[in-house]
Amino acid sequence: MSANPIILLIGVAIIIVTLVGLLDSFDGFERIRAGRRAKGAWREPTSVGVGGLRRLLGRLVSRSPAWLLWRLLGVIDQKSRSAEYESITRFPQDPSARPIFLLGFARTGTTTTQRVLSDCFSYNASFEPIGFNHAQYEPEAFSSISARFRGQPDAESLSMYSHGGGTFFALHTLGDSELRDESVSQLGAYLDHLFQTYGRNVITKEVRLSGNAPTLAKVCRDLSSEPVFVLSISDPLVPAYTFYRAGGLIDGKDTMGVDDQYAYRRRTLESIDKEHSMVRLPCRNRLEKLIVSILIEQAFLRDFAMQNKDISFLLDFEHLGEAIQEISRKFGLPVAGEPSVFPRNLKRYRQDAFFLRMVKDLHPDLMAILAEQYGWDGAPDVRPSLRSTITRARLGLLPSV
Repeated sequence: MSANPIILLIGVAIIIVTLVGLLDSFDGFERIRAGRRAKGAWREPTSVGVGGLRRLLGRLVSRSPAWLLWRLLGVIDQKSRSAEYESITRFPQDPSARPIFLLGFARTGTTTTQRVLSDCFSYNASFEPIGFNHAQYEPEAFSSISARFRGQPDAESLSMYSHGGGTFFALHTLGDSELRDESVSQLGAYLDHLFQTYGRNVITKEVRLSGNAPTLAKVCRDLSSEPVFVLSISDPLVPAYTFYRAGGLIDGKDTMGVDDQYAYRRRTLESIDKEHSMVRLPCRNRLEKLIVSILIEQAFLRDFAMQNKDISFLLDFEHLGEAIQEISRKFGLPVAGEPSVFPRNLKRYRQDAFFLRMVKDLHPDLMAILAEQYGWDGAPDVRPSLRSTITRARLGLLPSV
């Protein structure tokens, strides 16, 4: 007599969840996933053995059914297509090269872009040096600069990041000149260390410094280098969909700091123009807050590019291949290699019926901006797919996990 299909499915589910838990039990696996491959940040995974397997099974038994189902659905849900998080030092240092700064909102393709630029132009890569101490900066000094240039200070500490009307998100807005000069000096000392570690032929990708492009340009020139700025301008719904899939837009707990990002960027913009449309727009939910945050940050990048056309390039991640050739021509950078990774199917959100329902309910002013600046032509009428249904099911479980 053939086995009951439901029993078989349950058996397969148990095996998959066990394997996922087994991977999580390796000390090195989380380090791979976080991309922390700097010296001292990696060690080989240790053998699990009988004792480790017993502990693993104990962990699985102690988990709630909601957690087990959430992990199971995660195995078959959509995966991130970002390149690995790592810094690169494989190219010989070139003291005559122009340092490249890659700035943009989180999850707009900056990690993949950094890898492509590194491959094509034979540049080393400093991956998010405000968040990761891959360059082995003095620990106390690194902690200080990492804290000062946080991308999303929480509500309790937001007042500490606002001085004299401006914020650390954009140092040039700070009204306290002494504090501003101190912060610029601190950033300059760190950049000098990065140049010594990676050479001037380095692509520094840092999503926490998008509002500080003017300060980075000044500091570079103080260090006798003429910088290049590659500024990632993305359809806001692309990163918004990534936040959605990762649980960043669910009600209740702010799992990905969307509220904090919005408050920080809004306060910075308000210090410059209290009547700006993005300041006055009432946000009714996290999706609207996230989109406004992206629009504010990209407004800073566009403004910098407009005022510094000779050193700036606005990059549309959807056309990265063409952008490589344009960057090469504009800044005289020879294309020396082929990219090891490349983006594909960037607008997956247009195939997710549940996410598109959220988009259809956006504030009319936001819809108008998306149409004007990004060519948004309305949400397509699509039916829920298996993938989108799985994603929605996982998000429904997240508050209970």
